[in-house]
Amino acid sequence: MVGKERRKQQIMSLLGSLRVTVIRVTSESMSSLVSTDYLQPDLMGVDRWLAIYSVLSDLESYSMVVDAGTALTIDILHGAHHKGGYIVPGYFAQLDSMVTSAALPDVSGQGQDVSLGVDTASCMRHGVWMQLSSFVSAVVARYPGVNLHITGGDAEMLAGLISYPSNVHDNLVLDGLIKFGLRVDS
Repeated sequence: MVGKERRKQQIMSLLGSLRVTVIRVTSESMSSLVSTDYLQPDLMGVDRWLAIYSVLSDLESYSMVVDAGTALTIDILHGAHHKGGYIVPGYFAQLDSMVTSAALPDVSGQGQDVSLGVDTASCMRHGVWMQLSSFVSAVVARYPGVNLHITGGDAEMLAGLISYPSNVHDNLVLDGLIKFGLRVDS
């Protein structure tokens, strides 16, 4: 931790010398802006809070934020209230887990496909996509009329596999950070 703290101080010093305003965002600061059923809101990742904050509304409807990256996270909002969510391994994390734990062949490649695989690698890739898209679809089915927001590195591919209208965002985490920064500056 000492090395990390020293590196952080060096970066902060550099940014200060460049007269860059730094706004520190923590899970604690974000959770104070959103009502939630989460038992320990300060322990939820700040990236999830920022993605939630970016789509937050006062409407009395449901919204679902899916971040498809290393992990696939799902967060459910009812208006401006965070109800809870899910976390599962993302596409590459699942493939890597199978390859390393079962000594299977390299399955590099991503391809958006859920058809039956015709060799071990395609069975694994297509199976993981089927699993992730089915999981998201199952959660969507629990909230009829939900506003679905998908972000993350695998957002486009995942959205293409779900037969439900979705809003694909380049980066809800950065959008939330900008929205948070604008709030602090005003």
